[in-house]
Amino acid sequence: MAATELVAAGTTLANSSDFTLTAGSPRTLFLRYSASAGSPIKYYIQHKNSDSTYTTSVVLTPDNDPLTLDGSGVFRAQRQASAASSALDID
Repeated sequence: MAATELVAAGTTLANSSDFTLTAGSPRTLFLRYSASAGSPIKYYIQHKNSDSTYTTSVVLTPDNDPLTLDGSGVFRAQRQASAASSALDID
């Protein structure tokens, strides 16, 4: 499966569109950033609750990149503001 951009490159707080995971069909998230970024890069991977609020399930950083999600539900990724530009892809 070809990678799709969830969050475009930037430095500001940004949310992806919602994406759906189905049981038995894991998806992998990949960070795109400069290796010399020198500033913390964090993406909160958030599960959508029944009341349409979001709860952070895991934090994606360069230390645990790439990250494979396996489960079911509706999710989004939220980039935290940083001096380093980054983007997020999913396959």
